[in-house]
Amino acid sequence: MSTTKWKQLKLNDVLSKIVGGGTPSKAKPEYWDGDIQWASVKDMADGVYKLSSTVDTITDIGLKNSSSNLIKKGNVIISTRMGLGRCFIANIDVAINQDLKALIPKSNFIDTNFLLWLMVSLSEVIESMGTGTTVKGITIDVLKNLDISLPPFPTQIKIASILSAYDDLIENNTRRIKILEEMAQMLYREWFVNFRFPNHENVKMVESEIGLLPEGWEVVELSDVINFKNGKTIKADYTGKYDVYGSNGIIGKTDEARYKNSIVIGRVGAYCGSLIYCKSIFNASDNTIIAEPIDSSRFCVELSYYTLENLNLRNYAGGSAQPLLTQNTIKKIPVILPELSINRSFERIIEPILDFKFNLVDKNINLRKTRDLLLPKLISGEIDVENLDIETVAAAA
Repeated sequence: MSTTKWKQLKLNDVLSKIVGGGTPSKAKPEYWDGDIQWASVKDMADGVYKLSSTVDTITDIGLKNSSSNLIKKGNVIISTRMGLGRCFIANIDVAINQDLKALIPKSNFIDTNFLLWLMVSLSEVIESMGTGTTVKGITIDVLKNLDISLPPFPTQIKIASILSAYDDLIENNTRRIKILEEMAQMLYREWFVNFRFPNHENVKMVESEIGLLPEGWEVVELSDVINFKNGKTIKADYTGKYDVYGSNGIIGKTDEARYKNSIVIGRVGAYCGSLIYCKSIFNASDNTIIAEPIDSSRFCVELSYYTLENLNLRNYAGGSAQPLLTQNTIKKIPVILPELSINRSFERIIEPILDFKFNLVDKNINLRKTRDLLLPKLISGEIDVENLDIETVAAAA
C-alpha cells in the first residue's frame, strides 16, 4: 500500500465553503410547485448517490423569500440532520432545505466525485457523532473537523472513476428496470382495463354488475382467486440463506423459508397497501400480508400482482391511529376473472419481461455489494491504484 503521499487533513481544508438551506413557508402556496427542484432527506434513498429529481419543487419567489439556497449541479450534498450522513451528488441545479449542506470543494485540490465517495465512506462515522434527543444531528463545526486522508489529485480521480463506474452500471440497469416495469403495467392495462387483448375484436361485450365485460369473463371476489395469510414474527439477521421482507423491502435474512413466488403486501402504517412481488424463496414479517394464487393456471401470480396494484389497496385500509389493512377487507374486493386462455397468454408474454427485470435487479444488488466492499479499501489506500492504467474522468471544476 502506497499512502506516503496522502495528506492527513480536516474536511474543511479541502472545501471553499459549506452552504446550508431552508424551507419556504408552507402557508404560502405561491412558494411551492414551481420549476425549481427542492431537495430534502426524503429524496435521499439508501445506496443511491446521484440526484436527478426531487419530490417537491418551489418557485423563484419561494427561493428568494426563504433561507434555501440554489446549489449548482455537480456538487456534493450531505444531510446533517434527519437521515444523518446520507449524501449524493446533484445532477441538476437544486435548492436544499435546512437539514442539508452543500460541500463546495476547492478547485483542483479535491475531485468532486472523490469527495462524494469520501463522504459515503464517512457516513457511519458521521451518524455515530450525532447528538439530540428526538432527532440526531451534527453541527457545521463537527462536519468541518472530520479527519480525512487525501491522496494526490490523479489518484483521487482513479479511485472515483472505479467507484463511479459501478454506479453508472447500476443507474443504467435501473433505467432498464423502469422501462420493463412500464411495459408490464401497460400490457396489464391494455388487456384487463381497456379490454384490448388479442382477438378482442371478435369477443362480445356483455353486461355485469360492474359494467360491460368480455363474454366468458366473470366478476369474483379476491378470495376466490388468491389466498391471503399474515406474515409471522421472525428473528432476522444477515447471515441466513433467505430474504426476510417487511412492508418496504428486505429487512434481513433467515434460514427458515415459508413462501415462494408470492406477493408481499404492507399491512400497517406508512407502507400500508405497498406491494412487492417476490419470485424467489423468502420469509416475511408480521406487518405484512402474503398473497398467493389459488390456481395459477386460472389466475397467475403476475395477474394477481397487477390486479392488486391496480386496486390501490391503501384506499381499503381502516384503523384510527394509523392505516391498517386486514385480510377480511381484502378478500371481499370484487375483481375480474378473465377467460382461461387470456390468463395463460398473459402469463406467457409477461413472464420473460419480469424475468429480465428481476435479473437486472439481482445484478444491481451484486454491483452494490461489490462497490460497497471496494469503497473502504480504495478510500483508505489499502488497494493501491496509483500506477493503475485506467480510463478516468475528472469532475467538472
